[in-house]
Amino acid sequence: PLPLGDPDSCIGCISFTRDELAEFDGRPLPDGSPSPLYLSVLGRVYDVSSGGAFYGPGKSYHKLVGKDATRAFCTGCLAPSCLI
Repeated sequence: PLPLGDPDSCIGCISFTRDELAEFDGRPLPDGSPSPLYLSVLGRVYDVSSGGAFYGPGKSYHKLVGKDATRAFCTGCLAPSCLI
């Protein structure tokens, strides 16, 4: 997992702002290839690209991708208000 948070608090780690994380939702990159699928839980970022059958565009869990999905995983709520 890749941490989401203050880049100064983790040496050698990659960190993302919410806007940066939102870019990793499988949308096409300039070269036409899809971007990776990342989601965050409890401030840690996970690459779920290998689960594209579930997390890819148009799939049932795609709404979790590119967001902090902590509340959704804890409560089972997939409403937009549960996805930060």
